[in-house]
Amino acid sequence: MDHQLDKEQIMKKLIAVDLDETLLRRDKTYDRERFLQINERLNDRGDMLCVATGNSYHKLSDYFNLHDIHDLYLACDNGTILLKGDEVIYQHGLDYPLVRQLVEDLSQNPKLHPVLSNGFHSYFTYTTQDALDYIKRYNNDLTVLERHHEIPDKNFLNVSIYSELSFEENKGLIQRIMDQYPNVSAVTSGDAWMDIYVADGGKGTAIRYLQDKYQIKKENTMAFGDSLNDMSMMQAVGYSIAMENADPELKRHCRYQVGSNEEQSVLSTIERYLSEGDLDFMQEYKLNSEVTHG
Repeated sequence: MDHQLDKEQIMKKLIAVDLDETLLRRDKTYDRERFLQINERLNDRGDMLCVATGNSYHKLSDYFNLHDIHDLYLACDNGTILLKGDEVIYQHGLDYPLVRQLVEDLSQNPKLHPVLSNGFHSYFTYTTQDALDYIKRYNNDLTVLERHHEIPDKNFLNVSIYSELSFEENKGLIQRIMDQYPNVSAVTSGDAWMDIYVADGGKGTAIRYLQDKYQIKKENTMAFGDSLNDMSMMQAVGYSIAMENADPELKRHCRYQVGSNEEQSVLSTIERYLSEGDLDFMQEYKLNSEVTHG
């Protein structure tokens, strides 16, 4: 009996899923009923599902009935806070002086609009009405400030930047930020957003925490994503899966590619795993054999 339990522990799977442009369609919808059924079937098998997102916890109520997902792991704000349901497991924040310095630096460019998250609430220093209207689409619990000195004196988990620059300009800015601030990581998140968080943060940190806690091997872990803020978790898993609509740079670092978010390919892929009982079928979706990390 003990031998059988050990075998089941070894074979347990961990599946990490990004939200925007991965699970969610362009209009921010997804097949909720299928998702809940999948989560239930994974739980029955002893597998684990983790939503890994740049969104803050409060935003997830737009997509999930949090009561229905009390057993789901949530790596929010790019993995800087990990929860199971509404229970906080850990959080890694940016120091307040660093946050103020970042905001003041970024705000010198009128096309950059920083949004601060402490995990449960977001703050935005008013720039333009158009920017505010856009940011409200992504933040359902937002305090609007008039000046930077009104930013609360507390640690923040994530600085998200709504950018009106081009995508290539965003990538250049990311590099400048990391050169100037060695204690942070910075990534693009979709075409119009960038995220800044502690250097040892990232979605991969949450994945490795769960792997260690539940003794889940890298080769029994899979992750779905589309943007460069998914890179760290791709490096932590055995099955790194890019969406068809993913950033080409992310695709170059993923071993597999499935269909698009519009096709709900994440759900279809997990359903096939549940039907077949193993991941051998993923060879049909091989993208880069030379990728070594996943």
